[in-house]
Amino acid sequence: MSAIRKTRNVETSDDSVFADVDAVIELAQKSFDTAAKSEVSQNDALGIATHEVGGMGDKSHLKTATDILLLAEHYGVLYSQTKTDIWAHDVTRLAGDDVSLDEIELLLIALQRAGHLSRSEALKFQVNYLREAKR
Repeated sequence: MSAIRKTRNVETSDDSVFADVDAVIELAQKSFDTAAKSEVSQNDALGIATHEVGGMGDKSHLKTATDILLLAEHYGVLYSQTKTDIWAHDVTRLAGDDVSLDEIELLLIALQRAGHLSRSEALKFQVNYLREAKR
């Protein structure tokens, strides 16, 4: 049996599996919201458009979404929309394919851009996330 320790009021086992998923989600969401607000303020001051993501809504029970949020929190990564993103969205919309990514998928893009995930790792996360969301 592994020992349980507390990290920021969240119990974890020695193998880093979080014992209280709701506490982890709450901690991740609070941390993410704080970091997102700070990043948005910095981008606003610099005149950079930022896609401000909201709460996780009804998807907070998803394990993969939680893992992605924790990765983004760990690396301090937030999604900032680029001119290429705007162009790609407009092109797909004009082609009749209106693709809309949620905040979790945008974080995957940001994690990949920052070099914390390879393309194949990001794709695996997205596949798992979409499978869980479908359930």
